[in-house]
Amino acid sequence: MLAFSTAFKSDCDKLAQNMRQAEIDEVMTSGAESPYEAVKASFDVSVISDVILNDGKLVGMFGIVPKNYLASRCLVWMLTTNEIENVNVKAFIKASRYWINKTLGIYPLLYNWVDSRHIKSIKWLKLCGAYIDFENPIKCGKDEVAFYYFELKRG
Repeated sequence: MLAFSTAFKSDCDKLAQNMRQAEIDEVMTSGAESPYEAVKASFDVSVISDVILNDGKLVGMFGIVPKNYLASRCLVWMLTTNEIENVNVKAFIKASRYWINKTLGIYPLLYNWVDSRHIKSIKWLKLCGAYIDFENPIKCGKDEVAFYYFELKRG
């Protein structure tokens, strides 16, 4: 059964030690020194950060990072472990949509960039109703990997 709870700094290490390879590739390409540094940096700047658990096992962590407390736009992030593969897809999409809609009640626009190689994340974003700009990628890392801007909007 899926559950969400407040993330703690100790969760950063647990997540980094079990992070999916696609997520490791994404954070390293985007300039992180290590998976742990990517998780901790995201956690440290988030105003809300939660963990996702499946039958008590860590599935992932996500959070939101507004530019300021009056912002209408808010950066959203999520990193997962291999445990995500054991989660019921329909339940995960339903829970994701719930959390996204709840957050859109506070911030009318959520955004970030997704690694073009991360096909599962792109599919998940589409199922959650995200607009993904495939036409104007930014290039990251020494291999100039394409990252696509995405956004989720209220209403």
